[in-house]
Amino acid sequence: MKNLLKMAFIAAAIFVTSCGKSDDQTNNQTNNQTNNNNNNNLVGSWIIESETENGIAKVLNECEKKNTYTFTADNKYSLVSYDKNPANNQCKENLEEGTYTITGKQIVLTEKGDRIGEADEATFSIANNKLTLTFEDFNQSSSATETTVYIYKRK
Repeated sequence: MKNLLKMAFIAAAIFVTSCGKSDDQTNNQTNNQTNNNNNNNLVGSWIIESETENGIAKVLNECEKKNTYTFTADNKYSLVSYDKNPANNQCKENLEEGTYTITGKQIVLTEKGDRIGEADEATFSIANNKLTLTFEDFNQSSSATETTVYIYKRK
């Protein structure tokens, strides 16, 4: 009887352990597939369509309407943004380059030269060839969280 009980206990332990590993592997594979799908959908160039700051739509000038993100399959990105020079009304180009990582619906953008902890983190989604990036920053002077939503369309 003791041997039968011992065998049942060992069988149960093996069953529980094997299920745990398989479930963990399945969950990891599912998460990796989701991240790969998000990465594959993100790859390409995106031009700004709109910007909203704390729920208020910002009117983009002709220079800002050229702002473009480009994401590559090897987890690199570039942001070409433009500012209007008030002295001559010309668009001044600014280039930001770096790497990105995706975890679920979060994207972390680390610009070249950033120190640890300086990366920008945003929630993102892609639907109908539109990329939505939502950044939340805590403003210490106003003690409020500021939310900026950018919508880009695929080029």
